Amino acid sequence: RQRQMCIRDRSEADLNLAVETEPDNVAAWYLLGFARRDMGKVVEAKAAFCKAQELGHKSAPCDDDNTQETNTVDTESWQSDPFESF
Repeated sequence: RQRQMCIRDRSEADLNLAVETEPDNVAAWYLLGFARRDMGKVVEAKAAFCKAQELGHKSAPCDDDNTQETNTVDTESWQSDPFESF
């Protein structure tokens, strides 16, 4: 379990670097949403998904009915395979 968290932390760190370096990288924002979701960071995941949607990703799960200040994001609408839409 600890190794899995380490890998997730690393993935999130790598994707954070990717979006800092290339802020218009739709795929990086989308995958960052999944990395954050898998770590239980619901609000941060939604922010990444919304950024991906803003940049043109049509299936990024960003529901405007939920605010980013709450953890009430409908996670069931999030696809289980982040690569499915590519």
